[in-house]
Amino acid sequence: MTIVNGFIISMILLLFLYSLYRAVKRKSLLMMIPVCMQVFAAVVALMSFINDVEPLPAIEGVFILFGIVPPSVLLIHDYRSMIRGFKEKGEFEGLVRSIKENKSFSSFPPGGINGIRKRKALSELMADLQFLPEDIRTNFRRCLIQAHTALNKGDAAEAAQIYKTLSKAAGKSYTLYYNYGCLCCELSLFEEAQRAFQKSLHIFSGPDGEEHTIYYNLGNTLFMLRKYGRAAGFYEKALELMPDDTEALENLSFAYVRMGQPDKAVEVMNRIPADDAGYRTHYVRGKLLAEAGKAEEAESELKNACRLNADSIEAREELAKLLMRHNKTDEAISLFDEILQLDPENHTAWHNKANAYARKGLWTDAAASWKEAVRLKPDFHRAWYNMALALDESGNRQAAIKAYMKTIELEPDFTEAYNNLGIAFCLEGMREEALEVYEEAVRRDPGDHSLFFNMGVCLMEDRRYKEAADAFRKALDLKPDELEIYYYLGAVLTEMRHYNDAIDAYSSALKIKPSDGELQYHLASVYAMLGRHDIAMETLRAAIEADRSLIEDVRVNSAFDGLRGKSEFRKLIS
Repeated sequence: MTIVNGFIISMILLLFLYSLYRAVKRKSLLMMIPVCMQVFAAVVALMSFINDVEPLPAIEGVFILFGIVPPSVLLIHDYRSMIRGFKEKGEFEGLVRSIKENKSFSSFPPGGINGIRKRKALSELMADLQFLPEDIRTNFRRCLIQAHTALNKGDAAEAAQIYKTLSKAAGKSYTLYYNYGCLCCELSLFEEAQRAFQKSLHIFSGPDGEEHTIYYNLGNTLFMLRKYGRAAGFYEKALELMPDDTEALENLSFAYVRMGQPDKAVEVMNRIPADDAGYRTHYVRGKLLAEAGKAEEAESELKNACRLNADSIEAREELAKLLMRHNKTDEAISLFDEILQLDPENHTAWHNKANAYARKGLWTDAAASWKEAVRLKPDFHRAWYNMALALDESGNRQAAIKAYMKTIELEPDFTEAYNNLGIAFCLEGMREEALEVYEEAVRRDPGDHSLFFNMGVCLMEDRRYKEAADAFRKALDLKPDELEIYYYLGAVLTEMRHYNDAIDAYSSALKIKPSDGELQYHLASVYAMLGRHDIAMETLRAAIEADRSLIEDVRVNSAFDGLRGKSEFRKLIS
């Protein structure tokens, strides 16, 4: 009996390990029930074995009933599910499939509308290939299994290539073209998907339900191609065959919104039966009304959705987005707080909350929220950049510099980060570091005038006037109508005593903005320094008429010393 007990114990322990693996893989608390039963049976069996006690028949029944039967049933069930899945899909998914955690169910995919209908299973594909000889069908099956294996590995491109080849080889299989179209949509190859679905529709000859699905997918493909009128036409055809298709009605509504026909969109949406207890109905209506520009109605629907589903993140996100658009920032912040209570690790919610704080000018709070966003998603370069801006605004320039540098590390071609990092260095008196930043930025993006402009400002503050003038001229080559560049170029040329060139720069700026008093004031000062007093007085008069606050500057500016004896000048500044 010792040998029998040893065998039973070995079986119990092996099955225990399988049950434990299954519980971890599926993240199931219910699986702990058979695991505990097996632990109990294993302990009793081990004690009998160690003490060399012959167990009673009732105890042996406990071994079998608790330690062997439950995990054996689960093992057989998992094995049969694996075989069935492989036959249907041609994909090996393992003996135990993990259950992926889904914290935030999304009613819509990233495209903003209900997604395309799923691909045909392997069994449906083989049924559609009955017209082929048996040996060719066998080869097709082998290729399809290869395609599904590639999909299981995440290689949709390889699977799409196999389907493309097979669909052309078979010629008359609508399912192959259909699946190829679905894969093209997954790869965002929408024009190719459109051709595949149209070919599938042309070949198809079967029940209306299948034809309806092809029309629906064609509508989605054209929607993603922004051909909203044609998309609406296919949705309508799908609805002729299946009038109660909620997803098609919703997508048709969004197509009408994109076409600039919000009233028609609402009319279509009203064809969906309203259910006061239905969260999704309120959510979709709210999303649609928001896109249609009906803010008050959208807000009401989305608030109903939030009330009906206390755990809904997507409805709160949509409502917060709507409130932000209509400057209801405090309410939006409250919603972001609710989202973060539901999902504290939602980096997008931290980012959006920070944006709301920034809109209110609460830079310290904004920086703290962006800090949380980058803690959760360290490669979120836009959050790093925005945090740097907030830190800069709140006076913590050293921390801002570090954040700008991190932004550039993550996104080396992000010109705005270089610009602001250079400005921050310059304000800290670190001009050499600033110039190194600008030189690297110009190397990466020589067509951005703002880089040359900010480099010129930095050089100007370092009294390197000639280099500054060269930088401003390069900026003007790229942006010849930028008023501010002429203003700084004129100032640098004045410092260099290149007065005629300075006059040309200020005159060019005045062609862009003739009524700018400050430009006229600086131009007048240059004329005065050249001793051209008549034109200096004329220009100065125009400057003061445009902006009387300049009088105080005129009174203390030594450039006008040559005019102070003139009664006309004294009268002008009195």
